[in-house]
Amino acid sequence: MSYTKGVSTGSLSLSASSSFNASFTPNGAFINANKCWHPTVADTNPYVQTTYQGNGIAEYSKIELQGRPDADQWVTEVAIKYTKDGVNWLDYNSGNGIQTGLTDRNTPKTITFSPTIRALAIQIIPKQATGFKAMRFEVEYKPIPRSTITNFEVGLVSTRDGNFPKLYDGSVADRRYEHPVKFTTGFIKPPIVVCGIHNLHFSNTKDLKFSIIPHDITDEGFTILIRSWDNGQMEEISFNWIAFESSN
Repeated sequence: MSYTKGVSTGSLSLSASSSFNASFTPNGAFINANKCWHPTVADTNPYVQTTYQGNGIAEYSKIELQGRPDADQWVTEVAIKYTKDGVNWLDYNSGNGIQTGLTDRNTPKTITFSPTIRALAIQIIPKQATGFKAMRFEVEYKPIPRSTITNFEVGLVSTRDGNFPKLYDGSVADRRYEHPVKFTTGFIKPPIVVCGIHNLHFSNTKDLKFSIIPHDITDEGFTILIRSWDNGQMEEISFNWIAFESSN
């Protein structure tokens, strides 16, 4: 499915932190329109938001920005936030500002997301501007139906794959090893992750004590923590994991 324009077509729901008055709302403030979005002067954290209303989420590929049509005002730097669940917001580009490239009121500029953003909604946050933070804008997206979104994923982690140091290095002490795991397609929200042992090799089973713990779980992956204690000499371990999305 190809990407479509969501602002000019009205297929994305628009909202904003504020609008200067009824003539400066985000609705109708698309590229080459004769109006623009303009937050109130008192709004110290302005943003305009586009929200996908369908069943699932959307994949956002780019935004296009343009200045105010009737005055020399345009945004020179923006930040982007996005949410997959409508509650938890994440920073795109680590929260760093993105230069728009705008230098006049009429010439539009495009910011392409690489990688694309899969989200329910995104916020365009004007950080710097020439004059007031007024803009016309467009957002390109395509629907990702809920039926095509991963709600479970499985995998195998093995210390034989060359990504681990030697588990037992001859020392007798508590030892811990961490290994990142990235999901193939990702989830809408952080899933539940469960691990089960597939293979285990100890050269000394005295004080046989160990743990495998998934932590730092996000919608894109998690970190697995392997621990052993005292005299237990763990040489190798492999285990299966399953991640599944809660219905809550």
